Amino acid sequence: MKTLIVTLLISFLSISFSAESHYLQIQYGSKNVSYPPNTPFESYDNAGKLTYTQDDLPEEFSLSTAHKLVLHPTYKAEKDVYILEDAILVKRLANTNYNFSNHINYTSTPSTFSARKDVIESNSIAELGDKEL
Repeated sequence: MKTLIVTLLISFLSISFSAESHYLQIQYGSKNVSYPPNTPFESYDNAGKLTYTQDDLPEEFSLSTAHKLVLHPTYKAEKDVYILEDAILVKRLANTNYNFSNHINYTSTPSTFSARKDVIESNSIAELGDKEL
């Protein structure tokens, strides 16, 4: 019995930690506005009927008629309200896999540390051409 409970607990935790998080991108006109992953929101049609929330929005939803989009960002107390027509709501997968292999590891010992600072006039940058700064 103990083994069964532990197995179920581990299974539940692994599913919980592997859940994908999505963020909302709003595309209207020439603007793209994105909100942090898992920001709660609701979309209402012209009649005030709830059309979508953060839980049931398809990957892409085109708005051809006026819709009211109400967002509840966790980083501020006020809600953001958009009245959108001819816009696209896109649910994008948040990138949680970071590749650190391209980062340079710096190591130093107390006897081998050195630094260099070069200061140049801003009008002389054009004279440098393709040379490295």
